[in-house]
Amino acid sequence: MIFVIGSRGRLGKSLCKAYEGQNVSRIARDVYQDWWQKDKISDIQSFFKNQKYDLGTLYIASGVIDPNQNPDEIFNVNYALPKNIILALQQTNMKIVTFGTIMETLRDGQNNYIQSKIKLADFVTSAASQPVSCLHARIHTLYGVDSPSPFMFLGQIVNSLALNTSFEMTSGLQLREYHHTQDDISAIDKILSSKSCGIIDINHGSAIRLKDLATQIFTAFGKRHLLKIGSSNKDKIENYKNIFERPEVLKDSHFRDTVPAV
Repeated sequence: MIFVIGSRGRLGKSLCKAYEGQNVSRIARDVYQDWWQKDKISDIQSFFKNQKYDLGTLYIASGVIDPNQNPDEIFNVNYALPKNIILALQQTNMKIVTFGTIMETLRDGQNNYIQSKIKLADFVTSAASQPVSCLHARIHTLYGVDSPSPFMFLGQIVNSLALNTSFEMTSGLQLREYHHTQDDISAIDKILSSKSCGIIDINHGSAIRLKDLATQIFTAFGKRHLLKIGSSNKDKIENYKNIFERPEVLKDSHFRDTVPAV
């Protein structure tokens, strides 16, 4: 059985689509929404015991990705919830997959989203030696399935193009990898087949500078004049030089070319 928590989000929808035709259980939000509370571990155990499955994969794809949201909500959903689930299922044969961000490597102490994922990664690392099998996939920026989130870079570009308004951005020298959700799910499936545990970075190794991506998108829509590179303040903590290497286990995996796919 494949269980998905967060099936209404971009990643969750893609997971359900990828495993369509298989035994997939989309756990409803009203079932798990309070599982982050300290006294809910027994409720989590009871839920899975009633499913009569102790062998399968549980994807925890729920999460708050906007760092400007309430800090308590960010840590409850991104850290306390998966932590409790892992603790509750320690004595089962369930494989648990959590999702983080490659930005964890920057250790940004000002970003609550990144901090919540760092705490989760540290916990998964300690839990990986326990009976429950945990995989923490650190992913890059996702696209595909639904429109981009409005606060994200691509979402802001969509808004600028739709409203024909200026797009003010930083120098754009930040390096990013953009991944289609279906490509990442295929990669994670391959990693699970290899019996890997702990932390793994889902890199394809083809980073692009934000200014180059933005320039090609605005040019393709005939609206290059809307793009104002360097008109916004420089970000304090960013990735300007790191090119992440593709893991050996994903050496033969297919990832779409960034610009035409985006």
